[in-house]
Amino acid sequence: MARAKKKKFSELPLLAKVGIITAATAQITLFLTAQVDLLKRSSDQVRGRKAVWAGINFINTFGPLSYLIFGRKKG
Repeated sequence: MARAKKKKFSELPLLAKVGIITAATAQITLFLTAQVDLLKRSSDQVRGRKAVWAGINFINTFGPLSYLIFGRKKG
C-alpha cells in the first residue's frame, strides 16, 4: 500500500486552511487565557501548585481546559 504524499499548506483547499487556522487560534487563545489567569491568581485561589498547572497548560487543549474547569477555586 502506497503512502499518500504530504500536502503543503499552500496546496490545501480553502476550507481546510480555514479550519487549521481556526483550530490553531482557538488553541493559542485557550492557552493564553489559562496562563494569564493562573499568573494573576494568588496561590490560595488555585487547587494544587501553580507551577504544576503552568506545566499542565502546555498539554494541548486538555491542559488549559482542565485548569479552567478544575484548577481554579470558585469565590
